[in-house]
Amino acid sequence: MLLGLITVLLIGILLVSFINQVIQSANLEAQRAALEVEVAELRRNNDELRAAVDYAESDVNVERIAREQLGYAREGDIVVLPQLVVPTPAATPPPAATALEAPPTRANALRWWDILLTPQQP
Repeated sequence: MLLGLITVLLIGILLVSFINQVIQSANLEAQRAALEVEVAELRRNNDELRAAVDYAESDVNVERIAREQLGYAREGDIVVLPQLVVPTPAATPPPAATALEAPPTRANALRWWDILLTPQQP
């Protein structure tokens, strides 16, 4: 009976240990898969960066920057420097004066009389 109890206890310990090993193996496998995805993404990013560095160091890019940003030209190139011409406005004749009818004028004394002695409307 003691031998049977020890055997059951030993099998239980081995079973618990085996289950822990299986769980740990599954966790490590999931971690490995996640790391593989991350490595693939980093490799793709690295390839893009290498391509960008290769283009930045290429003769084509160096020449483009020299021409566009630094204003350089190759030997034998014809450099055209455009000059900004400000157009002068054409002289336009002033508009013709239109005859305005002058209002009938009153004597200055009568205008003062109206201003000072005429009752104001509220």
